[in-house]
Amino acid sequence: MSQPTMPGDASMNAPTGNVSQDSAGNYQTSRSEMSQRVHVSLWHCIRSEYIKFTSLKSTWILLIINALLIPMGAALAAWSVQLAARLSMEAEGGKGEAMPIPASVPWQSITTFVTVTTIVVGIFGVMSITSEFVSTSIDATLTANPHRNMVLGAKAIVASVFTWCSTQLGILLSWTAVGLIFRGITTSHLKSELSALPWVSILGAPIVDVLFVVMAIGIGALCRSTVAGVFVLIAIDMFLPAAVAILSNLGNAFAWLQTLGRLMPLQLMSTFLAGGLNDVHNGPVSGFYPSWWQSGLLLLVWTVIFYICGAVVLDRRDIK
Repeated sequence: MSQPTMPGDASMNAPTGNVSQDSAGNYQTSRSEMSQRVHVSLWHCIRSEYIKFTSLKSTWILLIINALLIPMGAALAAWSVQLAARLSMEAEGGKGEAMPIPASVPWQSITTFVTVTTIVVGIFGVMSITSEFVSTSIDATLTANPHRNMVLGAKAIVASVFTWCSTQLGILLSWTAVGLIFRGITTSHLKSELSALPWVSILGAPIVDVLFVVMAIGIGALCRSTVAGVFVLIAIDMFLPAAVAILSNLGNAFAWLQTLGRLMPLQLMSTFLAGGLNDVHNGPVSGFYPSWWQSGLLLLVWTVIFYICGAVVLDRRDIK
């Protein structure tokens, strides 16, 4: 005759599912089992990340710097062109009318500092994930929502929206500043092969900044350290392209590195923002030279690779 089960019996209190028991006799539930039990929607995760982002001073500081540096650089570039035109007229005795400037110059001026502010945007992306590891608040985040890829995706979505708004504001301010500086100056007609340049300048710049911040989030998930993440970001932005450029000039044996240099993220961004202006070459070009739209797609590839690598590491490595 079977014995009745007492309330204190371990068989009644033991959890069901994929569990293990430690040396002290306590039952441990695996992370996969916890993920199945905890039901958190993506929208609630996004809302949580939005609250975190808006509560950090660094978020507002970096986004304001990004939004202000873009028009400052645009105004400086436009003013230098205007000054050069005025000095040219004065050198000719001030007689006659100034030669019209190319129609592409104002649009190029608008996006002059977008590649410079990628460091600011990149730091923002790296810190959006590494700050939680540094402050150990990642423990509470993943306890509330053990779906790690959902957490990373929510961070990427919120950071992308903030970056888009900041960069778009900076571009609109740049457009206004450049228009005021070039007011009264005659410009030539925009060539048909550059018809995409205005759209790329106004709408394309925020897009590439969004791609860059998502790539930075992937780098941050890989490194889990703000210092290491920023160093990797600067290395990809500056050190690696400089090293490739130096080596490519050492001889024909290293000429293939010129193609590699054109495929670096910052160079791809510059080619994309040129909107076809760099697609016209005066002489033969060795290797592969991506067009402006190909550069945008290749930058997307860089972003996807780093983000996927960061997501895999975050999902498989312990948070400690």
